[in-house]
Amino acid sequence: MERFCCFKIKNVIGKGAEGVIYDGEFLGKKVIIKKRIEKAFRIKEIDEKIRRIRTLVEARMLHRAKKAGVPCPYVFLIDEDMLVLSFIPGHRANPSQDLAKWMAGMLVRLHNFHIIHNDFTPANVIEQDGKRYVIDFGLSFYSEKLEDKAMDLLVLKKAFPKHLQSMILDEYRKNGGKDEVVGRVREIELRGRYQSKN
Repeated sequence: MERFCCFKIKNVIGKGAEGVIYDGEFLGKKVIIKKRIEKAFRIKEIDEKIRRIRTLVEARMLHRAKKAGVPCPYVFLIDEDMLVLSFIPGHRANPSQDLAKWMAGMLVRLHNFHIIHNDFTPANVIEQDGKRYVIDFGLSFYSEKLEDKAMDLLVLKKAFPKHLQSMILDEYRKNGGKDEVVGRVREIELRGRYQSKN
């Protein structure tokens, strides 16, 4: 077991393109520790700077998401390219009509605070005793651009079966999402269809 400062790193519980996820302890509490992976193809100094910046951005987006009213992990500690986050027990959400409605509402809240999650799918929702939490803000960023919000909504739409996709757009609108965002989703889809024919 590695030991740093007031937290302990235990076992690897997940790996992604951007980081390694460990379980651990922080001041006697069970936590998740997320450490960004070094990229050998980048110059060392640049890689360190990118990892530090992206770690800070992720922490800020989690804080903004809390302010937006989106249930997500708490950030306990930021250490260079590492985040210590509250542990949320439960399981990954299964796609369903109820989940689709809930996620569309949560995405409106994120977009009202100009948070682009960038991977808003059922795989990044944890369910626990009837409660849901949004996780993995590792690719998130701040943007007021219509195109970014539309791409975020399109990712959510495509993560669900076809019979639920129109409902997601309707729920996004019902929860206060802008018509312009939904309209841009349709434009992006048409662009994709046009390009695939050529």
